[in-house]
Amino acid sequence: MRTLADRLANVDFHGRPLRPWLDEQVLDPGELGQKAELTSALDRSRTLVLVLSPASVASKWVEFEAEYFLRDRPLTEVIPLLTAPCDIPKILDGAEPLDFTAAAAFETTFSTLVARLCPAAAGNTADAEALVDQAWDAALAADPGGLDAEPSPQRDALLEALLRFPIDAAETEGLALTGFLHAARLLLRDHERAHPAVYNMQMLLGECVGVAVLRHPRYRQLAQRFLDLQPADSPDPILAFAVVRAYSKLAEIDPTLIDAGALLRVGMLLDSSPPLNNKKLSAAMLLGRVAAKLRGNDMGDLLIQVLREGGAAARIAAIGAISMAEARASSVFYTSALAALHGSPGAHMSGALDPPSRKLQAHLYAIDIYQPPVVRQQLEIARDDLRRAFAIDDLPTAYSWFALRRAPAAASPHHAPFMGTVAKATTANMEALALEVNASNVVCLTEPRIVDALFDRAGAVLVPSQDEGSPQCRRLRGRGVPFAMLDSDRMAELKDGDQIEIEAELTRIVKS
Repeated sequence: MRTLADRLANVDFHGRPLRPWLDEQVLDPGELGQKAELTSALDRSRTLVLVLSPASVASKWVEFEAEYFLRDRPLTEVIPLLTAPCDIPKILDGAEPLDFTAAAAFETTFSTLVARLCPAAAGNTADAEALVDQAWDAALAADPGGLDAEPSPQRDALLEALLRFPIDAAETEGLALTGFLHAARLLLRDHERAHPAVYNMQMLLGECVGVAVLRHPRYRQLAQRFLDLQPADSPDPILAFAVVRAYSKLAEIDPTLIDAGALLRVGMLLDSSPPLNNKKLSAAMLLGRVAAKLRGNDMGDLLIQVLREGGAAARIAAIGAISMAEARASSVFYTSALAALHGSPGAHMSGALDPPSRKLQAHLYAIDIYQPPVVRQQLEIARDDLRRAFAIDDLPTAYSWFALRRAPAAASPHHAPFMGTVAKATTANMEALALEVNASNVVCLTEPRIVDALFDRAGAVLVPSQDEGSPQCRRLRGRGVPFAMLDSDRMAELKDGDQIEIEAELTRIVKS
């Protein structure tokens, strides 16, 4: 079993690895205290690989798993593996087991198993990349260079090529991600070549990411993957800019899809390798526009607070978020699809239409201490903007309205930074809560038997302090879920609606 799980985890399934679920890697040892922990895994699995031996067919849990899985699944979605002579359960009548009893034939039988687990898709990774290559080159060739923010047939065709493979189907999920990641690498290539259309292409790619996330929340992972590809020492944060461009549009349509942790990571990336040049300044100002559209709610205001405590680029973003009157900025679109979504009846009205609160205004005073000239220059522009747009001329000189509490560093945060609104999960409410949470939530798992897999739609999770090698930590790391561990006393203090932000060295909590 362990050998099979390890081998399958390294199999490429059309651009992504297979994700085998093995009980001892995920479940706590001992008797299952919550059947939902097992049934949730069965519900979310595409195939049940049932290893048959005298011990397994006598196990009440193996019998339960097979019966539960086949309640509403065809027998073709179960693959029996015979590892020792035994009686085949009647529930598997009609299924032909793969014979793993002969060690010498292991590799041949394993190849047969892989072929069963990886059904052919309408394409492969080479096809996905070729499709994007063709559409990318056509959009590049049709681009006049400079700033040309208008939809065109070639730009719409690139979006169609990127969305050609659905991300919500197991056999094409990897192909969907492959196309976008290939486009990101093409953008880096054209930037190295100093292509005159590279600015428009980064705006276009960001817009395509925004449309993709609106189509299916699983595309949210693209933001972090793009930032992983962004060279930290590059003077032009081109992929970070594309991510912020995507979120700038999402903030106007559905802000609940925004991963605030990715925005914080952009701010940290811009400050990671000085100096602050014009390219980084442009990205910081666009980041400020996104935060401005989120201000007026607790999470948006916390994002601004955290940016205000960062380096020069993050502070400039915070300044723009506080002072910007978004009504003055007209929207531009590179694809027809986003223009149509932006004009839909459910589109979000930006919080930046309203003046910033007094507590946000006070941050401008706090920023104006020991700052370089570029930050002071942005502060002067901000003061002028506040006077002109909102008739605000008397900025407050204190900023104690935020009930900001600093806690010791979270034990081993993974995929930090992240932030969001706390939602406390219990075994009683977990299934109902799982239907309500989104990327703006950090789910607090308050009890040991909560099924954490239910909350993959959330931005991050908090778990009680435990060993790094615990089953829960292993499965969260395996799924790439942002999470951190907090001690039980700190966990108990959190309430629904609190805002929390976790970096590598600090936990911030703003009480609701």
